Amino acid sequence: MKWLHWAAVGGLSCAACGGAGDLGRPVAVFPSQADLNGVASGGAVTPKGASGMADVDSWQMQAPEAEQPQYPSDTTWDKLLISAVQAHNNSVSLSAQLRCAAQEAARFYTVNGGMPDDGLREHLLLRCGSSLAGHSFTYITEQVPDSVPLSQLETSGRASVQKMLDERFSNLNGELGLGAARGQGRYAVVVFSGVPHAVLQNFSPVVQGDSVTLTGELKSRAQYIVALATQGAYGVTRCDVDPIQHLPAFRVTCPLAAGDSATRIELATKQDGRVLLEAAAQVEVRHDDQAELQYNAAAYGANKTVASSEEFRSTLLADLNRVRVAAGLRQFALEPRQSITDDRMAPYLYQTMNGGDQQQLATITLGLLAGWDVNGLIRDGGIFCSSVNTSRNPSRWLTQALDSPLGRWVLLEPSMSRIGVGASELTPAGEMAVVTTYSFFESSDHGADESAVVAELDRQRRAHGVAPVRRVPSDTSMQRALRQVNGNALTSLAALDNVIHETVAARSHEASGYVVETTDVKYLKFDPLLLTASTLDVEVGVTHYRAPGAAWGQYVVLFVVVDHGAATRMAKRTSKTQSTL
Repeated sequence: MKWLHWAAVGGLSCAACGGAGDLGRPVAVFPSQADLNGVASGGAVTPKGASGMADVDSWQMQAPEAEQPQYPSDTTWDKLLISAVQAHNNSVSLSAQLRCAAQEAARFYTVNGGMPDDGLREHLLLRCGSSLAGHSFTYITEQVPDSVPLSQLETSGRASVQKMLDERFSNLNGELGLGAARGQGRYAVVVFSGVPHAVLQNFSPVVQGDSVTLTGELKSRAQYIVALATQGAYGVTRCDVDPIQHLPAFRVTCPLAAGDSATRIELATKQDGRVLLEAAAQVEVRHDDQAELQYNAAAYGANKTVASSEEFRSTLLADLNRVRVAAGLRQFALEPRQSITDDRMAPYLYQTMNGGDQQQLATITLGLLAGWDVNGLIRDGGIFCSSVNTSRNPSRWLTQALDSPLGRWVLLEPSMSRIGVGASELTPAGEMAVVTTYSFFESSDHGADESAVVAELDRQRRAHGVAPVRRVPSDTSMQRALRQVNGNALTSLAALDNVIHETVAARSHEASGYVVETTDVKYLKFDPLLLTASTLDVEVGVTHYRAPGAAWGQYVVLFVVVDHGAATRMAKRTSKTQSTL
């Protein structure tokens, strides 16, 4: 973003600060096709999925116990865990919510002879009240007659459980919970753990009214926070982020759709200079404490197992398009060349996610999101990847994706029109899939974007206790400037310079100008004085263009503030805002 100021008295003077070179460059910088090829140059990989999972269509949870003020010490394993945590200098905190999920996972094993898969484990965590964005789990199982006394099992298994806990403690600085169950000749001890990236204050999963407010603090630095909430069977909505709060503190208010038994909310953050959101927390809220005890593994799609990755891809796309039609959306058109790239990189993506190489993970995800093989000027894009470990059933994958607000944001966003799909078999019985979606600049008419920018500016001004802006109608100089930027005839800064010059000459008032280049007009950072000036007459113009070497197109937002005194004190500053998904 840049400020320009022109004075009507004493001639014209430009007083913009340094950093002009930032404008006119790609806002979203992606890895190149050569970078992607470099990841795949090491030879083919054969990803291995998780073993020991049980394939079930549904699961009925037992109602979780009422939350206790302290971690329970009811069982031998509770006491062992509490003692082990105390011995490790409290680097691990005990979580009753993780204990609840671990207990249910152990019970699942006694019934089904295997562990719950990814989708069900996430359901258990959310239903038990956890807010972790991601989790790990480990377990010990044994085939043992039900006639064997529990005390004997606890004595014989103590060393193994202690070893399992020591391994967890060796690389964990977060939360942990342990559960155990026996039945049908089976016994299991399960440990859930995870690292919280946000701490919620006074959170309760049972809520009243038609909205819920989440307050808390991020545990790492971020420039933006985004909150999304599910709405009905297909919808997703943005939550209202309180602009008065300054990160790491946050306060978000999410609407709850009438008739929903539960609403899932995901919080994500973004750093300046990045286009991907990073998950920070997720919760499930409900009005009825007994709701959402039933889990259905294939709530969307045809619910059939396929024989190959090729069939998995085609069935997944068909299932997804049926969902989009049911949601009143247009079907996706397949991008064949991008799908080939997605498919080629899928096994490397899965391997990298499990291996923890964050740099390579960013190279693959951003390289795919760039859409180098997509035709058209990309306006926005999304990427979603997940795996199913119990069967090659596309419905399982799709259900996991659409249970997630972020998954719905990528797959059910109305403006997204084209898709790339890649998949890779996991041994012994699973499938990993990565999906990239894209929307495009299809018109030079950005009237709706201009209205959205003004609406967000007014929302933030109201939060600061000042009146909405007085919007100045767009004039011929603004329209001409926008056309010139769109056609790459002028830089955005030169175009703004012209508009301010002509505004000053025509109105005999001082004027200030402000320019932003971004890939998402929903995430603009406004100058503080735009937010706090008691009165503000502003003209807003929006257009788009492709910067040299850019994979995507990008927006240009021009603000011209007609100065009646206050604007002369606005700081001249330089910054830049970038996209989310």
